[in-house]
Amino acid sequence: MLKIGHYTYFNGKEYRITKVDNHYELISHDSEDLQRGFIIDDDLYITEVSKDDIEEVFLIKTFGIYENYKFRISMEKDEQYLLWTSEYDLVEKFDLDIRSQGDYEKWVNKEDVEHIYEIKKPMPDYFD
Repeated sequence: MLKIGHYTYFNGKEYRITKVDNHYELISHDSEDLQRGFIIDDDLYITEVSKDDIEEVFLIKTFGIYENYKFRISMEKDEQYLLWTSEYDLVEKFDLDIRSQGDYEKWVNKEDVEHIYEIKKPMPDYFD
């Protein structure tokens, strides 16, 4: 499963974290988290936590190499990734769609993307 967004460790396990109204929720895809107090919400497992329960939050960005160029992977569905870049020079070369000024994207088959990797950036001000 592709990781994109804010994550944290809770009880030794990595979870996606999001702010909802005035509290924080951990999000999981693992049904075993039901035994850890999570509840089912659609196809996800969710639990509410306070910021005192969380030590560190980090932002994960996922990248991949497509035809020898580095792209950020911003989404996945079925057997495809949505590649994103801000490099205008690649628009014509890869027939990218313009999402907004300076944002270009294209859906490609997963099998065409090589060397997928993540970059984790600590977010010390996440709770501010």
